[in-house]
Amino acid sequence: MVGDSLGSSCTVNNDILEEGKKRLTQIELDHNIEILWAVESGSRAWGFASTDSDYDIRFIYRHPRDWYLSVKENRDVIEPPIADLWDMSGWDIRKSLRLALKSNPTLHEWLASPIVYMGNEAFHRELRQIVQESFGIGTLLHHYCSMAVTQLRRMQGGDEVKLKSYFYGYRPVLALQWICREQTLPPIDLPTLKASGDMPSDVAATLEDLLAQKLDSQETAYGPRHLEVESWIWAEVSKAEAKAKEMSDQGPDIAVIDAFFREWARL
Repeated sequence: MVGDSLGSSCTVNNDILEEGKKRLTQIELDHNIEILWAVESGSRAWGFASTDSDYDIRFIYRHPRDWYLSVKENRDVIEPPIADLWDMSGWDIRKSLRLALKSNPTLHEWLASPIVYMGNEAFHRELRQIVQESFGIGTLLHHYCSMAVTQLRRMQGGDEVKLKSYFYGYRPVLALQWICREQTLPPIDLPTLKASGDMPSDVAATLEDLLAQKLDSQETAYGPRHLEVESWIWAEVSKAEAKAKEMSDQGPDIAVIDAFFREWARL
């Protein structure tokens, strides 16, 4: 349901939801657009926000019909200046669907977010079905492998690392496990992924302790390195990389995407 924040990953209260809607409505007025779907994206949606984490609102929007009938290529991204903890940006529907053709993982995460500010539920239901039925599993495996490796490399060369680095590596590994096991798009929030994840008991205990520290700390908080966690992440990434090599992605049918675009851009 629009406006709902689901499960234990919820870190957005009703006052924040209402403020987010207010800011999104102002963006609609400022840019003469209609927002079709707007969600929380980032650590608050993923279930491990720090005490000072931003509100990362991401949205998909449409212009009036004639905007799409111009020979001019207009800007298809809206990025208001970051204000306090509000970090907001959105993609035009045509840009979003072009990225759907490439099985863009960020689009999947926006559609799967458990924290929704506003939007058209029919739009979300139809687009999410297209994504679920046609996204390339191999593309997603490569994406989450890359996310995990990026964080591992940031951990190298020191005795301490940012606490959030472990979770920006940990969540992708659980997503990789889900994809390899289920052959479907993964949930994006840590509590759901963790419930079905598989890890050694010492790694699980360390990560639970780190999670408690992160939830009670600021984004910039540091802690000691945990080599057992890093080794586990490397091992899981290696397994997923091998699996990705076996995948051949076809991606969404452009005819289906075009039909959806014409419907929702009102062409």
